[in-house]
Amino acid sequence: MDALRTVSRLAGLSLVMIVLALPLITAVPALGAGSRLLLKASQGRVTGLWRELPRDVRRALPTTWFLGPASVAVVAISVLNLAFLAGQPVSAAGAFYAVNVSALLIAVWWLAACVHELAEDPGVARSELVRRATSRATRFGPWHLAVLLGAALTVTLVIHVPLVGVIFGPGLALYLGRVATPRPMTSLQPRRGDL
Repeated sequence: MDALRTVSRLAGLSLVMIVLALPLITAVPALGAGSRLLLKASQGRVTGLWRELPRDVRRALPTTWFLGPASVAVVAISVLNLAFLAGQPVSAAGAFYAVNVSALLIAVWWLAACVHELAEDPGVARSELVRRATSRATRFGPWHLAVLLGAALTVTLVIHVPLVGVIFGPGLALYLGRVATPRPMTSLQPRRGDL
């Protein structure tokens, strides 16, 4: 029964996060709020899916609104570069292709670290978020393996069973990240202004 409840929560969490992420400016805060909900659920402190997620998205939005549109721009530029490089001679395009893919992976890795840090403190200041996310992204540990596994599973599900991938992918990726680093670096106690 516990496994069924976990699966249904992950599906519900994924669907709510997808809806909250549709406006691009709320994409990163929505993923951070989903990860925060999983962290609180692991500690037995969730009061309700519909109340927790929107509140945490609103708290993180002033700091992170630009990350969603910037991510789409980076992906679009990378896709255009890769499409252009596909038509070039192999010797010239190989090095540029590797640089382009590496830059894209670094950007995705850093965004995943931002999501993880937002889960620990949705009201974090922008400079502190950048510092923490950069620190997390550059120190190798179990979290990195969990992010890679979550991304690989999500992409595989979306390719082979698109509906299942969309329904479970985001929640599964966040869940694996939470399993790898279950304890927050900062306190989850509400601040005076949050009540």
